[in-house]
Amino acid sequence: MSYGTQVTLDAPFAEAVTRVRAALAAQGFGVLTEIDVTATLKAKVGEQIEDYVILGACNPPAAHRPWRSTAASACWCRAMSWSAPLERFGLPRTRD
Repeated sequence: MSYGTQVTLDAPFAEAVTRVRAALAAQGFGVLTEIDVTATLKAKVGEQIEDYVILGACNPPAAHRPWRSTAASACWCRAMSWSAPLERFGLPRTRD
């Protein structure tokens, strides 16, 4: 069972992140947090990996609905962007 959606963009990393942010905003999501996994791993363990960013996104009306009934049922969203050869993950190019 999958709880997410995958879209592969054939674009430079910075452009892909910008497009993900725009797509999230178009659906009413705001980015609350941004984790630069590449920079964090480089700083903490000295390892260089491909570009990898995790965007913590939230749609306030959608997040608020479960809180009215119980805080335990609140659902959070994350959008992840990374730059790596698709073959590394066994992924086909899906769309722009």
